[in-house]
Amino acid sequence: MRHRTHDLDPRGADPLGEHGKPDATGGEGEMHVAAAAVAELLAPWGPQPQSGVVAERQPDPVRLARYHLEPEHLRVEAIIGAGNSAGQAALFFSTHARSVTILCRSDTLEKSMSRYLIDQLALRSNIHTLYRAEAVAAHGERSLEAIDVRDAANGDVSRHASSGLFIFIGADAETGWLPREIELDRRGFVLTGPDVQATGSRTLDRDPYRLETSLPGIFACGDVRSGPIKRVAASVGEGSMAVAFVHQYLRYTGSSESAVGTLTVDSHTNRPAGAVAR
Repeated sequence: MRHRTHDLDPRGADPLGEHGKPDATGGEGEMHVAAAAVAELLAPWGPQPQSGVVAERQPDPVRLARYHLEPEHLRVEAIIGAGNSAGQAALFFSTHARSVTILCRSDTLEKSMSRYLIDQLALRSNIHTLYRAEAVAAHGERSLEAIDVRDAANGDVSRHASSGLFIFIGADAETGWLPREIELDRRGFVLTGPDVQATGSRTLDRDPYRLETSLPGIFACGDVRSGPIKRVAASVGEGSMAVAFVHQYLRYTGSSESAVGTLTVDSHTNRPAGAVAR
């Protein structure tokens, strides 16, 4: 068994190749992989910053990595978001930070957060919530020191000390690089299985497999798929299911099981970073 991994140009790759035979070709900086079936192991990336947020300088990745610049019990954390992820993060940080502030653009958490989390937040004396609030600027020299928060009710801007700012406002699918043959929902997430069948676009003599996209032999799993719970455990389980479906597809088409390709994705851009032909 041999693995080869290189940069992949998605617009130049033929996902199914010729005669279902695995192939790996390409010039410098790219790799074209032909396979009888491909499982896309993707995650949406890129929470969109709130409009108008200004940073005093471009962040330095090295400085960002040096998160603990002061004792944890002195830290003042800020969280943008009002969903369950934001609530869970606030509870986690409150166990060691001096203060945690949730910035909620709505006038209540009840519209977007589960009641059990709201009740737990109320029991933590070092967790505070600012309603109808938006972060509009970040300040600091070597690391974050303060943020400016605008009150949407009256437009007033106040400065708050902050050692860390965490954003939990969802993510975009970032699937624009996929071929048009792979159907997406209105938010850009990949349709699979019954959702593909419901569109009526498939003309095959069989129903699509549970994780199969509108392009036969291409499977999607994880957060990029339309509909599933956005959790790591769910994505791992779907990844295992996708492998099983791939082998079912290969048996159905009579293709060699050596012609299986796996597409890997850069975790920062959600664009193809490499491919493995097996």
